[in-house]
Amino acid sequence: MIGESQSAPQMLRAAQTMQMAGELHRIMAALEADAIDVMAFKGPVLSAFAYEDLGRLLSGDLDIVVRPSQRSAAAASLATLGYLAEEGYPPHFFEGDNELVLRAPGRTEVDLHWALSPVYWMRFDLDQAFSRSQFVHLIGHRFRTLGTEDMLLGLAIHHGRHCWERPAHVEDIVRLLRRHEIDWSLLADLAQAAGAQRVLLLALLLAERSAPGLVPAPALRRAQGDRNLQVAIATIERNFTLRPDDFAGTLPGASLQLRLCDTWADRWRYVSGRGLKYSRRDSLHSGLGRQRRPGGSLCRLVRVTSKILRHG
Repeated sequence: MIGESQSAPQMLRAAQTMQMAGELHRIMAALEADAIDVMAFKGPVLSAFAYEDLGRLLSGDLDIVVRPSQRSAAAASLATLGYLAEEGYPPHFFEGDNELVLRAPGRTEVDLHWALSPVYWMRFDLDQAFSRSQFVHLIGHRFRTLGTEDMLLGLAIHHGRHCWERPAHVEDIVRLLRRHEIDWSLLADLAQAAGAQRVLLLALLLAERSAPGLVPAPALRRAQGDRNLQVAIATIERNFTLRPDDFAGTLPGASLQLRLCDTWADRWRYVSGRGLKYSRRDSLHSGLGRQRRPGGSLCRLVRVTSKILRHG
């Protein structure tokens, strides 16, 4: 717990997390001064909200979330603080983008999100999430963040996008369930609207296997009766031991993500979106700049296919 006796490594991690929290406050204050709505996601805020232990969880970057309509204004505001897009990226956005990586010399990397997942993955409504936001107090500052149910669903979507690559992802869900009361009806509605019912059930099933007694019986029964989830669990738990590199970028990783889609329409959106939605990274690799179609989509298809086959 915060304030209790800690080991030297924990104290060092706590100090680093507090330093990151100070920079996060500076960034969010600057955006708010420019009339940009912003929430913190993961990182120091999750340390305080879910773990209540700054010495336990240390993120390598700062994740902030803005409304989709304010992404350009947010990028411009952060540029005044010295945070600029990765070298080689053009100063515009593409249909396949959901975040922008920003760096400033000697400071923590910032991930600016206007969606919690790529367009081919889930349909999390950030505009609505702002209406359910809450505040977390940390190192004397108040940080706006996702509401509890939105945070739980957002973590399930994020971790599912990365194929639950490490056990710490499961611990995030366990800690959140232990420390906060969940409105299960609201959570179910949010998951259905996002096309993320199976993604959420996987998160709950993984948490229940790690710490029994946290998940209501109806949710467990539904999760345990889903063969796609059982296959996903076996794959994820095997990966905890094998620790494959960039599993989400492999053919088995893509197969796992397809299993987590709720409907066949969602699976088609995943396949078409992942294969054809041109992104900033595609622009960087292709040199096509503002070109979108047909060259952009073809470049995207070739790049993603080659990556999956190379790692598959």
